[in-house]
Amino acid sequence: MFTDSAGAEYKLYGGASTGIWTSQDSIYVTYDSNANILHFNDGSYWTMGCVSGGQEADLGTLYPTQMEDSNGNYVSITYYPGAGTTWPNSSARINTVQDVRATYQFSFDLNSGELATIRGGFGGVSQTYSFTTASGGIASPTSSQAYWGTANTLSSVTMVGLGTTGFAYNGSAELTQVTFPKGGHLRYDYLTWNYLGPVTGQQRQIREVSNRYLSINSDGSGEMKYPFGRMTDPNDGTIGLHIYGLIPDPSGVGLKVWFFNSYAGQPAWELGTIVTLWEMVSFTNITMPRLTNYTWTQDAAGNP
Repeated sequence: MFTDSAGAEYKLYGGASTGIWTSQDSIYVTYDSNANILHFNDGSYWTMGCVSGGQEADLGTLYPTQMEDSNGNYVSITYYPGAGTTWPNSSARINTVQDVRATYQFSFDLNSGELATIRGGFGGVSQTYSFTTASGGIASPTSSQAYWGTANTLSSVTMVGLGTTGFAYNGSAELTQVTFPKGGHLRYDYLTWNYLGPVTGQQRQIREVSNRYLSINSDGSGEMKYPFGRMTDPNDGTIGLHIYGLIPDPSGVGLKVWFFNSYAGQPAWELGTIVTLWEMVSFTNITMPRLTNYTWTQDAAGNP
């Protein structure tokens, strides 16, 4: 299983006898478990030299200790010892990130285990980032009867000399606003979507951003709205995914619409792939400056 920086998980196949594991989700990664190296198609690779151990919650998970591109440039990463261990590179908590220009040092709170500071810099300029968290209750966004206790969320990141970026959340710990050091902000609305479940008569509920707002003014005024449009009714519950999604520019000039393979009878691997992209002037002017159609097939490894 490969987990990317966004938390998406991709199953790797075929390595039981050879030790060479590959994806079938069009991410085109290959893991050589004989050498502990993760290869990417652009020629870059990661050496997975950290193994979470001891009493760590992610026991056995691998993390990269060196990231190298196709030109030979690389970044080295070291990790702190895991809980109950004495050796380095046995937890997910980064200790240092280093290249030929600089080294960045990561420090964690001893009680909570949360990231507290990052210190480093290059070119003679020192940089220090400080992180603060706040505890809050987490109520289910889809059920008034469910409550998931309390958790800490990131409340601010401060860079010495450049100010503080603040983060706000709703009662379900969903990010609702990011306020930047000069006062501008990004803000988000959420909506619950009901999808067809894996079992007849059951539904899946997924929270999705419905609107995004941007203010570039220091006092937070003059918000511009970026709505995220979908064709389907959020309460439908009879579909497995969105038929289309659209994003208009708040200026009224520019609109993009993506259509996806979502109809019954299609191979499972093709569901969710893009079929058509419309690029239009606006809602009122449906003249399409550009229409792009896509067709899909699978390669020998089963990747779309």
